[in-house]
Amino acid sequence: MQSATSVKLPLLSCKNEEEWSSPSTWKEIVSGLSITDEDAVDGLGESSSLPSETHSKGKPTINDQSRTTDMRKELVEDGYTLVRNDSHDASAGIISVLVKGITQLHKKGLPATCILLFDEAWQLAKIGNKSLKASSHSKNVFNFDILAWYIDPSEGVAGFSPHRDRQPERRKEIENSFHSTGEAKYVTMWMALTDATPENSCLYVIPKPFDPGYIAGDDDGEDGEKGRNGTGTGVDNNPPALASDPLSRALKTKQSYQNIRALPRNSGESVIFTHRILHWGSKGNQRCINKPRIAISFVSSDPSFEKPYLRHRNKYWCDDKSSEASASASSRSSTSLPPFYIRLLLVCAQLLIYYQRFDLPKDTIRACYEYCKEHNEELDEAYYKKVSIEFVKAMREEAQETNLVSKNDDVEVSKCSIEEGEAGGVNDADDDEAEEALLQAMLENASEGDFSDDYDEMVEGEED
Repeated sequence: MQSATSVKLPLLSCKNEEEWSSPSTWKEIVSGLSITDEDAVDGLGESSSLPSETHSKGKPTINDQSRTTDMRKELVEDGYTLVRNDSHDASAGIISVLVKGITQLHKKGLPATCILLFDEAWQLAKIGNKSLKASSHSKNVFNFDILAWYIDPSEGVAGFSPHRDRQPERRKEIENSFHSTGEAKYVTMWMALTDATPENSCLYVIPKPFDPGYIAGDDDGEDGEKGRNGTGTGVDNNPPALASDPLSRALKTKQSYQNIRALPRNSGESVIFTHRILHWGSKGNQRCINKPRIAISFVSSDPSFEKPYLRHRNKYWCDDKSSEASASASSRSSTSLPPFYIRLLLVCAQLLIYYQRFDLPKDTIRACYEYCKEHNEELDEAYYKKVSIEFVKAMREEAQETNLVSKNDDVEVSKCSIEEGEAGGVNDADDDEAEEALLQAMLENASEGDFSDDYDEMVEGEED
């Protein structure tokens, strides 16, 4: 097998799946981290201590019921809350090795999200899930929506532009994305692994009280006839020119810009926020002397709103051991981490879902999809459907850009198993035409109603 240290990108391609589906390859790429490829990996588990104490908008609190109440209240009233890390806690060691690992991935040209292949990322997820459980509704569960980022301002990289994580189309659907208590059915924990500052890029938000579209919905229509809120006009009865996008509605005056809140975080500190808060990652100072901003995020959601991405979730994870039956059924998952092939499956799926942000080559996009298709029985049906839709979009965009596709051609589809030539494939134009025929058919039979968000409208190449 070719040495991982000398492998030429793309590492992930249809031709070398045997290489990149092996834990040994990734251990060569990233030194100092672990991959224990067993059905049950002994991790920190639910019994380990919290890595952090939380604070309410900067005010230190203790790990008790009042802290939990503060966090939940802030999420309901403001759309976000803050979590502070104790630098002397055991999590500092995990964070340190993850920073080194993500840096090594970046040097190889690989997305930071590949860090999910390693035990330490899942150990941190187990710890972070405690804060998610403490701050969100009891029906919310860890859903495996995990991403990681490496933002280096000196490279001209910026964070995601302003967006909401989930964007139901109608107001009633937005209202139903919250519990009767006002708590969100989808909550994200964004953790800074290195210091995140305005200089090297941090998160910014518009708190709920200053965001008219948080509950009412956003009108994106240009003619005012029907926007995403489904009401026919802007919900605040403003002309379409004033209600054309969420930011325009939230920032109507000079004074309203003072409502924007920067959320710098030290290493190990987090922001927990709902699916409806407007947030973005800033573009840092290219002359910044700080370290790159490295971060990771985890999500908790109510399955009635969005199911966990893994169909057999309880096999790999445990949220609650309160009942004796649950404790017995989940005795292994509560103290274990997903096996390597499941981690790789999630990495491939997430790379496809966010393909525009990772700027992936076509060979990698195809390889990721083939791996997801091979193991689709492990993925939630709606999530796999979204993965397929994003694969369709990615391949169509690539075909349109290269002008190598004839949409009316009816040709036999070639798959990854077709033997490719050393120069990069046998008759690439014919292969692209065949793929387009398949992808067009897939698109016609797929619905895009699931996982509706603002991501498709963001500038390509941005990162959160």
